[in-house]
Amino acid sequence: MMEQGGQRRTAEWLVLAAFLAVVALVFQQIATSLTAQGAASGDPLSNSAMFPRLVAWVMLGLSALIAVMMLIGRMPRPGEIHAVDTTPDIPPEPEALRKGMLIGMIGAVVLYLLLLQPLGFQLATLALMTGLFALFGVRPWWRAVVAGAGITLLVSFVFEGILKVVLPTGVFGISLPLGLF
Repeated sequence: MMEQGGQRRTAEWLVLAAFLAVVALVFQQIATSLTAQGAASGDPLSNSAMFPRLVAWVMLGLSALIAVMMLIGRMPRPGEIHAVDTTPDIPPEPEALRKGMLIGMIGAVVLYLLLLQPLGFQLATLALMTGLFALFGVRPWWRAVVAGAGITLLVSFVFEGILKVVLPTGVFGISLPLGLF
């Protein structure tokens, strides 16, 4: 039987491997399908590969930093962090509740990916963010909706308004009215 510290180290390496797999997939897609479509070169506004490439490079750099820290054993363990806790003693959430929240979060993201094209970015992201806020205990429900709408509009404005990325509009054709800005 593996001790808890060994399980934690294995989990850390698996998470790092997942991040590196995403980086590899992004670079593979840029080199194959985006290049074949002629969308991997040109000016920044017509270059669909620019933003994923930048994110992939940042992820690669952070992954390398984390790997080095893990190899030399400098990652702080939960008991090593010495912070002054001024909050009253609150019992930790039960393990079953944390697992349920994790499964709910994964399910919500999978459902989001399935509904992104048919519903469009605005509606699917609003539903995802509201659902995640509700899952993590934001009450009353209207606060979860307001927070979800705020994040959806902010992310949409950044991508559509600033980065000029065309987000899926879905069957309802919903997008930000950027002419108002």
